[in-house]
Amino acid sequence: MTIADVKKVLSVPGVTVHYDHAPVGTKVPYVTYTCHADSNFFADDKVYQKISSMRAVLYSTKKNEKLEAMIEDALNEAEIPWSMTDEFENEQKVFMTIYEAKTI
Repeated sequence: MTIADVKKVLSVPGVTVHYDHAPVGTKVPYVTYTCHADSNFFADDKVYQKISSMRAVLYSTKKNEKLEAMIEDALNEAEIPWSMTDEFENEQKVFMTIYEAKTI
């Protein structure tokens, strides 16, 4: 799965999607995501299967179960197994819903 593929999966109505970080002044809700090779599978002295880690963060002013459900449905439809945590970022006054997954 490419970075463009991940962006397409995360592109749900009502949010903008940005790689790594959102530009200054971006209005919530928005999603940021990163992808990087992480736990590749090695065989015969080479990378046999590239395995990437994906981290996506939904930023909102409060817990937004509707947008969370839309993102989760999109991840499920793309057959990306994910885990989720959430936290409030006090300095920026935003609620962050964090999705993590491994993609092949």
